Amino acid sequence: MRREAWLYLGDEITEWQLNRQAFFNMRRPIVFLNVCQSAELLPSLSTGLVNTFLQHDAAAVVSTACPMPAVFASAFAEQVFNALFGGNDIGTALWKARRCFLESGNPLGLAYTLYGRATARLGAGPLLGNAPT
Repeated sequence: MRREAWLYLGDEITEWQLNRQAFFNMRRPIVFLNVCQSAELLPSLSTGLVNTFLQHDAAAVVSTACPMPAVFASAFAEQVFNALFGGNDIGTALWKARRCFLESGNPLGLAYTLYGRATARLGAGPLLGNAPT
C-alpha cells in the first residue's frame, strides 16, 4: 500500500517529487484534481496532493473524496469550467455544477471538495462570455 500521494502524467510523480519542485511562478492557480480520491488527507491536512498544491501557492484546489466514474467526472468538470470561464469564482462555479446535477437526481457532485479561497477566479472578469445557467 502506498504511503504517499502520486499522480500519473506519462510517468508517476510522487508527492515527495512535487514538494521538491518550484512551480506556479508567481501565479495563484486554481487546481482541479479530477481523479478518484484525490482528496485523501490526514485530518491534519499535513500531507497529500491538496496540501502540496496549497503549499505551492495555489489559490484553490478542487478534489474528490471517493472513486468517480469518468463519464460523470468529465460532465462535472465541463459545468465547473463553463462557469469559471463565464466569470464566476470557483466557489460559485462548484455550487452551480453541484446544483445542476442534484436537480437531475445525481448527488455525485457533492463528492467534490474545495480547499483554499472560494473567491478565486480566472482573470478579472468574464473570459469567454456568459456561462450557461
